[in-house]
Amino acid sequence: MTARGSAYLVPVTAGLAVTMSSTALSGVLRGLYWLWFVVLSVAVVVAIGLLSRRWARLSWPTVVPVQLAALVALLTGLFSRQGILRVIPGPAALTELSDELAVAVHQIESGIPPVPTTGALVLLVSLGFGLVAVLVDPLAMAGHGAAVCGLVLLGAYTVPTALSPKQLPSWTLAVGATGYVLLLMVVQRERQARRGIPTRPAPAPAPSRPRAWPARLLSGVRSHLRGAAGTSLAGMPTAIAVLVALGLSSMFTVVGTGGRFPGGHGDPVGSPGEFGLNPFISLRGQLE
Repeated sequence: MTARGSAYLVPVTAGLAVTMSSTALSGVLRGLYWLWFVVLSVAVVVAIGLLSRRWARLSWPTVVPVQLAALVALLTGLFSRQGILRVIPGPAALTELSDELAVAVHQIESGIPPVPTTGALVLLVSLGFGLVAVLVDPLAMAGHGAAVCGLVLLGAYTVPTALSPKQLPSWTLAVGATGYVLLLMVVQRERQARRGIPTRPAPAPAPSRPRAWPARLLSGVRSHLRGAAGTSLAGMPTAIAVLVALGLSSMFTVVGTGGRFPGGHGDPVGSPGEFGLNPFISLRGQLE
């Protein structure tokens, strides 16, 4: 992997991992309509990061504010009618977006998953995973932040796990883990290339005489396996852990969750200063 290739492949893989981790919301939101907005938000953050580093030669402390500004401009254009020139967030646009986020919090307070996907919730989800992409992008480009990226991606599962009265679908865990393993492998290859360690096996000497096609096929398979061995070592522990976790999750039933977070406005059926599911969900989870 060349330095130019890693400059593109690492942030793109990091954005892909963020998008794949967002599938955890499928246990909380109805349908997958919101996923397209997550893809768009993450793609804008990654693209702005690439352009800022590649063409403007900005360092990461400068790239992050630019990415945040681009994310706010995108959300203004998608969810506000008060933006200056449609995408510039003026005071009226920021007030409108803030009101929409308050509506989303109210829907979380009063709804039971899976809740209908409204525009306010799509705004909240797009903002949340856009911010996750802004965090993961510079960590991945640092070259030594793959493990920290995993913690950020794991945080994407915290809210749906706490809010959903049922166990998250196993396929969402597999998809999120696959994205993280891909990120580990790409970062490992980039690190090897930066240290001068070959990431591809040396070409085998040409045979003195043509071999039959079964021998050529077996030789090609062995060559690819040797090349993949070095880069897959970084992802093997994670892959094994994911397989074990999925196996254990299929053996045990869900324990249940309190389903509420501190910091909300409260409601007639909930505790003041909290938001989340109806308390009856908490009782059901404790009984189970």
